[in-house]
Amino acid sequence: ASFPFFGVAEHYRSSMCLFFHTFSMGAIFEECCTSASGDTCGILEIHTTQNSARDSNRKSAGKGGYISQYVDSPGLLAAMYDGNRLDCELYASSLGVFARRVRDMEVQHGLAEGHFSPSPAEDPLAASSLCKKGLRQYRHAKESEEP
Repeated sequence: ASFPFFGVAEHYRSSMCLFFHTFSMGAIFEECCTSASGDTCGILEIHTTQNSARDSNRKSAGKGGYISQYVDSPGLLAAMYDGNRLDCELYASSLGVFARRVRDMEVQHGLAEGHFSPSPAEDPLAASSLCKKGLRQYRHAKESEEP
């Protein structure tokens, strides 16, 4: 059995439209999801405060940022992957299911493939790049341990 709905934070607009579609919220779907940009839909506007934007990992991922202190260390990145590899596998698998559901939704509503931007079908592993980098470091660490 699977969940009738789940969303992916990196694909916020697609996730929200899939939610409206899944739970038969036709009027909201039409208002928010059929235009190319969704500009007329207040529900899909993302609001941030000064602190939330400053503290976000995405805003501080560069050199000296919060997340960089972890991902710049190969040993630490390998250890993080070791503790989170099942999460990485679940995420990659879920992203494939999500992409299929989004495409099915586009077809059912007569929308062009890739209507939602960014399209999960175009870049299914973009958000799991940290997992891929961690896996490389993990494998390298394991190979280095062998006699």
